[in-house]
Amino acid sequence: MVIVKSFFKINNSGLRIMTVGLLVGLFVGCATVKGDWEKAQRLNTVDAYQRFLNKHPQSEFSNGAKRHIMEEDWAKAQSLNAEKAYQQFLDKHPQSEFSSKAKHYLKDTALANVVLKMAPPTKIILDSNYRNVPTGWSPENSQKLLIPELEKLLKEGADPNSRRIDGYRSVYRFSQKSGKIESTFAFAGSPGTIVEHNGGSKSLLSFCREFELFRAAELLEQYGAK
Repeated sequence: MVIVKSFFKINNSGLRIMTVGLLVGLFVGCATVKGDWEKAQRLNTVDAYQRFLNKHPQSEFSNGAKRHIMEEDWAKAQSLNAEKAYQQFLDKHPQSEFSSKAKHYLKDTALANVVLKMAPPTKIILDSNYRNVPTGWSPENSQKLLIPELEKLLKEGADPNSRRIDGYRSVYRFSQKSGKIESTFAFAGSPGTIVEHNGGSKSLLSFCREFELFRAAELLEQYGAK
C-alpha cells in the first residue's frame, strides 16, 4: 500500500512538471510568434512579412502578413503601370481582390497592341542594293489577319477607350489610287507607345481611321469606341 501511494506521488509530481513545462513552452512559443510579427510590422516590407510567413505559416497573424504582401505587390504594380508588372501580380495573387483590375489592364493594353500591329511598317525595308523592297502590307491584309483577335478581346470586355497610341510614325502609306503601299519619305519611323492619357495621343478609333483600317474602326465603334 505504501509502495502504491509513493508511486502515485511520484507520477503526480512528474505530471505536474510536464504540465508546467508544456505551459512554459507554449508561452515562449507565443511570445516568439508575437515578437516576430511585431518586428515584421516595424520593418513593414514584403521581405519582412515573407520571412514571418516562412517561419510561422500557420500562426494567427499569417493572414495579416499575406494581406500586407498582396497590398504592397499591388501598389508596386500600379506604380510601374506596365504589362509585366500586372502579369507578375496576377501570377503571384491570382485570387486577390485586385485580380480583376489587373486582368482589365492587360486586356485593354492587348487591344491597343493589336491595333498597333495593323498599322503600316515603321522601318524602311531595303535590299542588298539599298533599294526599297515592296512590302505586302495593306489595310485589307493587315485586318484580315488581326480582326479575329481584336473581336475576341472586345467580346472579353476590353475597353476600346482606355488606351491611346502616342508617337507612332510610319515610313509607308497606302495609296487608294494605286492600291499599293508607298514611301512617306520620312527619315525614320517610330513604333509609338501605348498610353492611358496624353494630349497629343490618338484614340484607337482615330488611329484606325487615319490608316484606313475601316473594318477595325467599325468593330471598335460597335463596342463604344469614341
